[in-house]
Amino acid sequence: MPKPVLSSSRKYIETIFYQALEGVDPYHLMRSSVRASNGKLYLGDTILDLTSHANKYLIAMGKAAGGMTNAFLGISKIQPRAGIVALPASDPTPIPSPLSVFYAGHPHPNRASIDAGLA
Repeated sequence: MPKPVLSSSRKYIETIFYQALEGVDPYHLMRSSVRASNGKLYLGDTILDLTSHANKYLIAMGKAAGGMTNAFLGISKIQPRAGIVALPASDPTPIPSPLSVFYAGHPHPNRASIDAGLA
């Protein structure tokens, strides 16, 4: 029985692996499920009219918070008055002001987790 050729198998496994990661990437998921037009925000089947709201606030938390926040801001062109983003300290995603960033503990809460909840 011939031995399997691992080099070509590895290529396919890596391709599947990276496609799976891209399929669950929070930035790409937000870009494909949220859109904005004429003062309205479309979130799947939900439509929010933002023209009657002077102040907008953003709250994001969890491992996907950084990617989702930046995707949302890029899609919507909404400049929130303020907001809270709680993400793991290991996430290097830059978060723009005026959003407050809390580097919360994962998987166990830390002081920053509590501070984010209080904020």
